[in-house]
Amino acid sequence: MVREEWVVVARKWCDLIGREAEILEHRLYPADILPNTVAYRVVARKCSADIACNIAEHPCQWAYTAPGFDRFEIS
Repeated sequence: MVREEWVVVARKWCDLIGREAEILEHRLYPADILPNTVAYRVVARKCSADIACNIAEHPCQWAYTAPGFDRFEIS
């Protein structure tokens, strides 16, 4: 059975919302870790303030309002 969870990978100050935002990764962990394989796979990324930025219409890829515009410059 695959285990999945959202993991905080970074915390950045966001001037648009005036508070710290968390960058999260949706990770899938295999039931059994096989030799020479990765421990998890990232299937999505998001910001903890995505709803607030969407409501305020702030452009940011982490809020899914401006693809390609990385306010936090995370790769």
